[in-house]
Amino acid sequence: MTQSIAVHVYIGGGLGTPGVESHALTANVARNDVDKAHNVGAFHGYEAVLSTKKTGQQRVCVYALNTGPGATVELGCRTVTISEKPSSILDTIGSGSS
Repeated sequence: MTQSIAVHVYIGGGLGTPGVESHALTANVARNDVDKAHNVGAFHGYEAVLSTKKTGQQRVCVYALNTGPGATVELGCRTVTISEKPSSILDTIGSGSS
């Protein structure tokens, strides 16, 4: 598949967690490493700065939404600390495999 896909970021838990905050992105940023690893075209990366009302230790999960046969895939989760004043950026979250 060479079409860009939707990616959802959940703050406060994974998909289906009560009270979770969700953010929709499109994976359409050039990532030649993704194309090299999966032969899907380069425009499957994503990046964003997300605003949230949540603070403290929060679980952040990222999912690639299914667009054909198969299922929505969890790309990874990580527990992060979110301060009341923005001072850091979540740079990468993923499965750690290429």
